[in-house]
Parts: sequence; C-alpha cells; structure tokens
Amino acid sequence: MAFTSFWKRLSPTQLNIAIQAFSLIAIFFEGYDQGVMGGVNASPRYVQEVGIGLPDGTVTKTTTQGGIVSIVGLSIRRNTDAR
Repeated sequence: MAFTSFWKRLSPTQLNIAIQAFSLIAIFFEGYDQGVMGGVNASPRYVQEVGIGLPDGTVTKTTTQGGIVSIVGLSIRRNTDAR
C-alpha cells in the first residue's frame, strides 16, 4: 500500500505539519462530541426519559448523569479508534 509509506517521503517539517493537522482534527471532533453530549444533557426530555431528574430538566442524579456521559464518551473513542 502506497498510503502506509507516504509519510516516509515527507520532510521533517512536512511530517510535523501533517501530524499537527491530524491532531487538530481529532481534537476538534472530540470537542464536537462533548458539545453534542452537553446539549443532550441539557434537554428536559432527555433528563426525564433516562430518569436522572425532574420533568423541568433539573438533574437530581448527577453521578448517574456523569456515568452516562463517560460511557458514551468511551464508546465514541472506541468506535473512532477502530476505524
């Protein structure tokens, strides 16, 4: 595969820029995922649906909410790493 040896043809500066660009993209998507999950957690219907708070959207079980966010975050990272 030509793609697996592509990086060997880059100069040190080009390789550095490529690594930084891919890292920037990864960090962007991580922040995007966290932002989406934050929006979901703020939704009163979600809070009521999963049973972590009151019908007005007030979260009363913050530990459970944190556990759900952690599990979703881990599954996102796992699925991203598998690609």
